[in-house]
This record gives sequence, structure tokens and C-alpha cells, in this order.
Amino acid sequence: MLYRCNILALVGGGDSPKFPANKVMIWDDHQAKCIAELSFKSDVKQVKLKADKIVVSTETVVYIYHFSDMKPIDHIETCKNPEGKLTHIASPSKLMNRPIRDQ
Repeated sequence: MLYRCNILALVGGGDSPKFPANKVMIWDDHQAKCIAELSFKSDVKQVKLKADKIVVSTETVVYIYHFSDMKPIDHIETCKNPEGKLTHIASPSKLMNRPIRDQ
């Protein structure tokens, strides 16, 4: 959920999921409909909504999108991260702390 507004990020899971586990559905509860959909090659582990960005974590990649038009900003390969953990950093110049893939 984005702050206290009507926008939610939904990802499929469980025994009988409504959505696939590799898709993020952006739901507007006020309109009662899906307003955007993001698809990935592997299962989505975590989603963070910020006022201007959507951050999606899979097991080995973090994807960053503009919230306004859903266009990709960047994707960052990480080391294996089975839980898709993301941590926000307070500095406005940095978006998140993430593990770096060993070279």
C-alpha cells in the first residue's frame, strides 16, 4: 500500500492464486480495478511503493520503475536473495541498500 492512499501492489501466491507469482498488479481500490501490470521472468519476492517509484525484487534482480508511467528506470543484479529483501536508505540521493553480486 502506498502511504494512506488507494493504490496497492498485488502479487499472486498461495494454494489458489488469482495472479501469477511473476506479475505485480497495481490496484486502484477507489476505481476497483487494476491500473497497471508488470511482468518478470522469475517470481516476485517483494514490492515497495514510493511516491515516485515502484521497486520490485526477485531472487537475483531488483527492478525500479517510475510510478507515473510505469517505465523502467533501472535493474540491478544482486547476489542470491531468496526473500527479496529491500531496505530504504534515508538519504534522498539513494533509493535502497542491496547486496552486490560477487564478481
